[in-house]
Amino acid sequence: MRDLGGVEQAVSPPSIIKRKVRDLVDFVQRNRSETVSRGKPERVWFGRVSVGRADELRQQLKQDYGIDYDLRGAVHRIDEDSVGHIVGLHADDYLPFAKNDFELIPEIVETGHIIPSDKLTRGRNLPAITYRKRIGDWYYVVEEVQKKGRILSAHTAYKSPAPKHNK
Repeated sequence: MRDLGGVEQAVSPPSIIKRKVRDLVDFVQRNRSETVSRGKPERVWFGRVSVGRADELRQQLKQDYGIDYDLRGAVHRIDEDSVGHIVGLHADDYLPFAKNDFELIPEIVETGHIIPSDKLTRGRNLPAITYRKRIGDWYYVVEEVQKKGRILSAHTAYKSPAPKHNK
């Protein structure tokens, strides 16, 4: 991977990205109790926003927040802070996010349905994009929009059970 101004160009095949995401989750789970800063946070860059997807995102951001961001070529990433947040998320209405669920995040943000969300992310107060995709259960990924670096960073993710049908 080439470094483009601090951002790796995501040209790795999906199997390598899945391995990197697994390694990141392992890293976070091993080091959750550490309180000493290790410097630069661990992160995985996993794709660039296509022109078609950027148009969808731009329209949703206009509808939800009244802002006009061109996200063509923006990069997706997941970092140790978001993994820690997702692992620690314990809401009664949601299923726990398992280690292999993290590998689905790139697929969900690339092909999932974009759903309305007018809430800013906690702490950083950034606009967010929420994606939903059914892969057995319903999966949701929320990315915060960091306009300055043209980065869509995973903020949180969760899943809920798919409705059971009567036979």
